[in-house]
Order: sequence, then structure tokens, then C-alpha cells
Amino acid sequence: MKRLQRNHYIALALLEYGPFERHPHGGWRFGARRITSEMADRLTASGRAEIIGDRLQLIKRVRR
Repeated sequence: MKRLQRNHYIALALLEYGPFERHPHGGWRFGARRITSEMADRLTASGRAEIIGDRLQLIKRVRR
């Protein structure tokens, strides 16, 4: 997998606690923390998160 920027890893750490919800004025929210739609797009393109409905959630990895 491609290495992400530091702030992407912060968002991934928050996704371990629960999903981000789509904000009506753009972007995504987890409590008071907000990320841009572009960051959500990069997380989904990297294969680390997925969008289901209005939620951005972590993809569960199965280790072999």
C-alpha cells in the first residue's frame, strides 16, 4: 500500500473508534473533528476506508 500523509493516519485512528458521517455543508465529521471530501476520497482510493451510505468507515483487514 502507498504511504499516506500524517493527517491521514490521524483520520484512520479515529475511524477505529467509529465512522465519520457526511456533513450537509460538505466534508465528513467525527464529533468535532472534520475532514475534507478529498481526504475521504484518498482514504477510499488507498483501500483503507469505504463509504457506505452517509458513513465513511474503516475496512476490516483479515490477516492470514
